[in-house]
Amino acid sequence: MTANAPAEAIDVCVPWRSQPDRVAAFQHVTALWRNAGFNVILGDSSPDRPFNLSRARNSAVEQATTDVVVVADADTVPDMNAVQTAIYACRRHGGVWYPFTTYHYLSATVTPGDDLHEAPAEQVYQHSVGGLFIIRRTDYWRLGGFDERFQGWGGDDTAFHLVASHLSTTHRIPGTVYAFNHTADRNMRGPWRKHLALYHQAARRRTLETLINGNRTAA
Repeated sequence: MTANAPAEAIDVCVPWRSQPDRVAAFQHVTALWRNAGFNVILGDSSPDRPFNLSRARNSAVEQATTDVVVVADADTVPDMNAVQTAIYACRRHGGVWYPFTTYHYLSATVTPGDDLHEAPAEQVYQHSVGGLFIIRRTDYWRLGGFDERFQGWGGDDTAFHLVASHLSTTHRIPGTVYAFNHTADRNMRGPWRKHLALYHQAARRRTLETLINGNRTAA
């Protein structure tokens, strides 16, 4: 266990289905978590159907046993000091904690062996709501988990953050995370936009509790 390890092992819930261009990043990231003393739990959606990221996240959290969990993407390198601070704060205060302020989506040329602090980024986002957060396991389910009705890429992280902002509290810990590039169908005009619009509408009408009741419907 390293100096950055939590006082007790915490479950890190990782959505994962193997793809050739993602294996190296996955192995690198999960090794970082394990070397820091965390338990890594993998979740998938129905193997005979297209990958459903929300279902995979929910599946991983379903297997967790620790009171506080880290929900982390398989390609995202954490800031362990920020994670530690967020875990401590979450235990004391509850809410949803994002242990970073800056999110580097790395260029496709970057590999896990590179110095990520010097690596080129395809995009740099401030206050992103994707990739990594800490939450009490009971609060994860109280907020509905991730909405499995989101199909393909997009909308799921924003929807969960919107629910957390209205039905709980969200917080930031200063830090930087790095996400490895991979092939994905990032359709900015995909059907997820229509479903996400329902969340914004429900937030305005204060009916998010009703909307999230149907979150876990997809296989």
